[in-house]
Amino acid sequence: MKPVGCVSMAGVYDLDSAFREDANDRVGNLMGGTPDEEPERYEEASPQELLPIGIPVIACQGGEDELIPAHQAEDYVTAAKDEGDPAELTVVEDADHNAWTVLEHPAWAEARGHTLRLAGL
Repeated sequence: MKPVGCVSMAGVYDLDSAFREDANDRVGNLMGGTPDEEPERYEEASPQELLPIGIPVIACQGGEDELIPAHQAEDYVTAAKDEGDPAELTVVEDADHNAWTVLEHPAWAEARGHTLRLAGL
C-alpha cells in the first residue's frame, strides 16, 4: 500500500546541511562519517535528495526550535514544489523541538489535524 502523505514534525530534510550546522556531531555519528567520507549514505538518507516522492508532505516546524533550523523545512518545501510534489510548511510559533510530542501542546493538535486531513478523515 502506498502512503497517502507525510506529516513531518521537526524533521531534518537535508542531512548535508544538518551535518555542517550540528555542533554536537549528532548527524555525523548517525551517518557514520562526514558527507565527504560517506556521500552515498547522505544521498540515500537525505529526504531532499529523494525528491520527487510523489506524495504530499506537510513539514511542521516549531518557531522556537533551536535544534533544527527553520530553513530545513522551508528549503525542503520549496525544493519539493520545484520538483512537482505537493508540499506545505506549517510553523507553530510557540513550539520548540519537543512540542510535537506533548499531547496538550497546540503543535500536536496541528500535526494531528494535518494527518487526519491527508487520511481523508
